[in-house]
Amino acid sequence: MKIYIGLLLLLFTMNCFATPESTLFASVKGNSICLFTKGNYKKVTDNQIVFYMREVIQDQEFKISFAQTYTNMQDMPTSESHCILIDSAKFIHKVPYYLYLESDKTYSQRICVDQQNNKIILTKVEDVFNCGSKEYDYAGRSWWQIILSWFGLN
Repeated sequence: MKIYIGLLLLLFTMNCFATPESTLFASVKGNSICLFTKGNYKKVTDNQIVFYMREVIQDQEFKISFAQTYTNMQDMPTSESHCILIDSAKFIHKVPYYLYLESDKTYSQRICVDQQNNKIILTKVEDVFNCGSKEYDYAGRSWWQIILSWFGLN
């Protein structure tokens, strides 16, 4: 009986201290992808933030297609006005990507980048290997914010 209680406590402790990934938000700013975390948690370890992305192509191994360490960072980027910009040229259009931003905490998101009418857009990841064709909001905006942006009032 003591063994079962010990194992149960061990499993509970492991689950309590696991640090799952949090949501990374993304939007388009000009020809760049703007990455931010939202919320009040701004802690940065050693004033560094690591960004890396992996492309997802069927019948190929996952590979890191771009990585960069940002130094002298005081806070995590928590809004669209304070974000990390990644040049959209780093992305192959219509290919799903896993994006990661790490410091004290790990943030992640799956996105697709495309270009329509000479404009960079984000589209929805439909399944593991495919991207949709319609623009998708990865910025976590409310419907009200989306409507205001249509009229240029954001």
